[in-house]
Formats: sequence, C-alpha cells, structure tokens
Amino acid sequence: MLINLAELKRKTDKAQTYQFCEPCQPLTMGADLLTIEDGLNVCLNIALVDSTFLVKGTIQTQIKVSCARCLEDFIDSVHVAFEDEWFSADDLPEHLHGIPDTYPDDVYCLKQEEADVTERIMEHFIVNLPMRFICSDNCRGLCPQCGNNLNNSPCACQHQAIDPRLAALARWETNTAE
Repeated sequence: MLINLAELKRKTDKAQTYQFCEPCQPLTMGADLLTIEDGLNVCLNIALVDSTFLVKGTIQTQIKVSCARCLEDFIDSVHVAFEDEWFSADDLPEHLHGIPDTYPDDVYCLKQEEADVTERIMEHFIVNLPMRFICSDNCRGLCPQCGNNLNNSPCACQHQAIDPRLAALARWETNTAE
C-alpha cells in the first residue's frame, strides 16, 4: 500500500481520500487460523495540518474463522476504525525525537515521502480483532463430557456433577428430610 504524501504537500487542498483493496495471506493467531475472504478494504482520509498528516481510516473485510465455543467454521465481518498522526522523519516534533518504540500508539513516523503503509494497516487490523471469535451470542458450545455440539442437538450426559468436597452436604439434605 504505497501512498505518495509529497503530492498532498503540493496540493492546494490539503486533504485526500485513498481507497484500495489489499490481498492478505491467512493469519495465525494462537491456535486460530484466520482466512481473509476478499482482502482488506481500506479507506484513508489524510489531511495535512502544518507538518502533521492526520489520518482517519477504516478497514473492512470478511474473515473465515472457527468458533471458540462450538469449533464450527463461520464467516465474520470485521470493521476497524482508527485515527493516526503521521510525521515524516524530517518534520518529527522535538518531543517525539528518540526511539520509535516509545512513540504513542497513534503516532507513525514515515521514513520517506512515498510511504508503504501496509505494516501500519496490518497493526491496526490485528490489534482490533477480538481475542476469541464466537459464531453467535447464543452459541451453546460443546458438551464437556461427550463433545456433542449443543447447537445441533442436546446430549444425554449427566450434567449434575457434584464436587466431591460438597458431597457431604448433598447427603445432609436427604438426612434432614427423614
């Protein structure tokens, strides 16, 4: 995703919108494999204010993942909105001089006028993904005893397992009824 910011500096209108679709390889996050179905659809609104590029962006895509509860594959829509401040290396403010790892999260330093912002877009995309993907709020998951998908059918397992430390209390209730 190459963006030529020198063009924006030369224009009289100091704002521009960039839209592109970036193909993306499947990502592995922990045990999850995320397959991006139709690439990352990115829209960047970049405005030049003094020597700072103010960026408002959105990333939209469809990803194929496995549900963390029932392990069924499903397609999930992802929409990420972000705001950034981009500085060229020459125009970096005094208070930001130093090690790039110490920059605030919304500050990005551009090494050259024609910048490849793929890494920055991917950072925003990955950071805003949920920790676990759930196919629906009503997903009942798998039975912990037999592994049956409880969304498809109930199982016949005994789900009243009594903690052995509390078994004496269960006997106590039946003794008092006599």
